[in-house]
Amino acid sequence: MFYDGATKEKGLLVTEPRPLSFSIPVLAADDKTEIGDALGILAGGLQHWKTLIRKVGILEGTDPETVAVKQMFGLL
Repeated sequence: MFYDGATKEKGLLVTEPRPLSFSIPVLAADDKTEIGDALGILAGGLQHWKTLIRKVGILEGTDPETVAVKQMFGLL
């Protein structure tokens, strides 16, 4: 596995590709109460604001990162 934090470039070589599952918990200020998974919260927000995101032109780029976000959250 390779990760370059400065460029956010990462790579993973595998012989049998399989989806990797992971979660990023969002905690309340008390550091004990879990609010939810960061990706789920982000996905919900993007879905809620999908119409505005399209009208304002946010995520209009064609770079690989923007395209991946749009595909992941159904914004294409």
